[in-house]
Amino acid sequence: MSYFNINGYGMFSAKGDRKVQEIVYAASQFPRSTSDEQVWEWAQVQLLTLSDRKGFEEAFDTDVRDQVHSAIVS
Repeated sequence: MSYFNINGYGMFSAKGDRKVQEIVYAASQFPRSTSDEQVWEWAQVQLLTLSDRKGFEEAFDTDVRDQVHSAIVS
Protein backbone atom coordinates (compact mmCIF):
# COMPACT_ATOMS: atom_id res chain seq x y z
CA MET A 1 0.00 0.00 0.00
CA SER A 2 1.38 3.39 -0.98
CA TYR A 3 0.83 5.97 1.75
CA PHE A 4 1.98 9.07 -0.13
CA ASN A 5 1.28 10.22 -3.65
CA ILE A 6 3.77 12.97 -4.54
CA ASN A 7 1.76 13.90 -7.64
CA GLY A 8 -1.48 14.40 -5.76
CA TYR A 9 -4.81 12.70 -6.11
CA GLY A 10 -6.45 14.76 -8.83
CA MET A 11 -7.89 17.37 -6.51
CA PHE A 12 -8.00 20.98 -7.66
CA SER A 13 -5.86 22.27 -4.80
CA ALA A 14 -2.95 21.20 -2.61
CA LYS A 15 -5.28 21.46 0.37
CA GLY A 16 -7.67 19.05 -1.34
CA ASP A 17 -4.84 16.61 -2.04
CA ARG A 18 -3.83 16.78 1.63
CA LYS A 19 -7.39 15.97 2.71
CA VAL A 20 -7.46 12.97 0.39
CA GLN A 21 -4.01 11.95 1.64
CA GLU A 22 -5.47 11.88 5.16
CA ILE A 23 -8.13 9.44 3.95
CA VAL A 24 -5.52 7.24 2.27
CA TYR A 25 -3.37 7.26 5.40
CA ALA A 26 -6.33 6.39 7.62
CA ALA A 27 -7.20 3.54 5.27
CA SER A 28 -3.65 2.23 5.62
CA GLN A 29 -4.19 1.95 9.39
CA PHE A 30 -6.98 -0.62 9.15
CA PRO A 31 -6.04 -4.02 10.59
CA ARG A 32 -4.60 -6.42 8.01
CA SER A 33 -7.60 -8.68 8.61
CA THR A 34 -9.84 -6.02 7.00
CA SER A 35 -10.56 -6.89 3.39
CA ASP A 36 -9.58 -4.55 0.56
CA GLU A 37 -13.26 -4.32 -0.32
CA GLN A 38 -14.16 -3.11 3.19
CA VAL A 39 -11.37 -0.53 3.19
CA TRP A 40 -12.38 0.67 -0.28
CA GLU A 41 -16.03 1.02 0.76
CA TRP A 42 -14.96 3.04 3.80
CA ALA A 43 -12.74 5.27 1.65
CA GLN A 44 -15.57 5.93 -0.81
CA VAL A 45 -17.82 7.08 2.04
CA GLN A 46 -15.04 9.41 3.22
CA LEU A 47 -14.55 10.81 -0.29
CA LEU A 48 -18.29 11.35 -0.71
CA THR A 49 -18.44 13.14 2.63
CA LEU A 50 -15.47 15.30 1.66
CA SER A 51 -17.10 16.13 -1.68
CA ASP A 52 -20.04 17.66 0.19
CA ARG A 53 -17.73 20.32 1.63
CA LYS A 54 -17.25 23.61 -0.22
CA GLY A 55 -13.96 23.62 -2.09
CA PHE A 56 -13.65 19.85 -2.21
CA GLU A 57 -16.52 18.96 -4.55
CA GLU A 58 -14.24 17.01 -6.89
CA ALA A 59 -13.34 14.49 -4.17
CA PHE A 60 -15.81 11.97 -5.60
CA ASP A 61 -14.75 12.47 -9.24
CA THR A 62 -13.67 9.36 -11.09
CA ASP A 63 -10.02 10.42 -11.32
CA VAL A 64 -9.74 11.00 -7.58
CA ARG A 65 -11.50 7.73 -6.74
CA ASP A 66 -9.31 5.80 -9.19
CA GLN A 67 -6.13 7.21 -7.69
CA VAL A 68 -7.28 6.51 -4.13
CA HIS A 69 -8.29 2.99 -5.11
CA SER A 70 -4.85 2.40 -6.61
CA ALA A 71 -3.19 3.70 -3.45
CA ILE A 72 -5.16 1.59 -0.98
CA VAL A 73 -5.89 -1.58 -2.95
CA SER A 74 -2.50 -2.65 -4.21
